[in-house]
Amino acid sequence: MRATFIFIISFLLFGCGSSSNLNDFFGIQMNPTEENNFKIVSYNDTEGIKYQSSTNMNPNINAWAEIGVEKIYFKITNNSNLTIPLNYDSDNFVIITNEKEYYINKGNRYEYFYGNKIDPNSYDEIALKIPSDFSQDFVKREGAMLQKDIMGDVSKNWSPNTILKENVKYILLKFENIVIVLKKVPESN
Repeated sequence: MRATFIFIISFLLFGCGSSSNLNDFFGIQMNPTEENNFKIVSYNDTEGIKYQSSTNMNPNINAWAEIGVEKIYFKITNNSNLTIPLNYDSDNFVIITNEKEYYINKGNRYEYFYGNKIDPNSYDEIALKIPSDFSQDFVKREGAMLQKDIMGDVSKNWSPNTILKENVKYILLKFENIVIVLKKVPESN
């Protein structure tokens, strides 16, 4: 009950603090070997996110993600009393599919989070470019592979987000001693 309440509050704060609604993926801090024990049960705008987890997981450190046409947007929230250290050289953002792992390029070092940490009771956001081989391997329209220069050319009947999201098993955010596993959020009821 307490965890659900915390996430309803986090969701409300998250919705007010972000310029866009990030709700494709959600996750909490855990050991990646426990990924199978983390299940997202439901999501809606009123009640927020509901999930199943184990006692070894830490819901006070969580993240949301949204896959756009060319970028993945992340919001990492730290409601714990610990600081999350950030390190451009060693942090990793990884898309896991059934076939392959894709490491997301962190972009320009000077734009990486604007700080070296996420303090307790705060959050930070970042937008990272989708790996080109991920897009080219999995984004198809009418049987043809899309090239990077036409990814923005989207018909009304086709959405790159739907196809990209289908192939993602989960996403890992790896910071020094903290790992967050994000899973796909079911459609809002």
